[in-house]
Amino acid sequence: MDSTRLSWPSLDEGYTDEFGVICPEVYRAAGELWPQAEGFVHSKLRDCPAGIQLMLKAAATVSRKRLEQPDQIRDLKAYLWTTFKHFISDEVEKGNRYQPLEPEQQLENDARGPSEALNDQILIEEVMAQMDRWTRSVFELRVLGYQFEDIAHMLKMRPHLLRSKFHKEIKKLSRRLRG
Repeated sequence: MDSTRLSWPSLDEGYTDEFGVICPEVYRAAGELWPQAEGFVHSKLRDCPAGIQLMLKAAATVSRKRLEQPDQIRDLKAYLWTTFKHFISDEVEKGNRYQPLEPEQQLENDARGPSEALNDQILIEEVMAQMDRWTRSVFELRVLGYQFEDIAHMLKMRPHLLRSKFHKEIKKLSRRLRG
């Protein structure tokens, strides 16, 4: 467990990092949020250096949004915090995907037997057969571990639009399968 506190480095002007351009005002807001964010990172990821990277990624994302649509963001800190929490959530989700099963879960899965696992596989394949090509391809990429941001980049879409469209398609599929 990483118990060292990391301070937010000062910066007088904007700069470009691996995530893109970061405006000075957004960077300052990120620095003001960092003490609160650091505790959040510690409780969720237990990896402060990764947390700083995610805050910088959020700052670059928000900076890009401000440059593209300056009137879109009314409360900079709230928007930045929400973006940061989304990135943390994605990181936690990604980490949980690769966690080994707890012993109780392994016993439960072993007790189900191969025929139930086969039934589950058949059911998944039947559901996938009902998906349109776009939904199936996004679903398959998610199963492989890709985040919505990565898929959006591949498909040249905005992540929030991709996520929204995917969830709408899954809801339509669910309604169709129930009815």
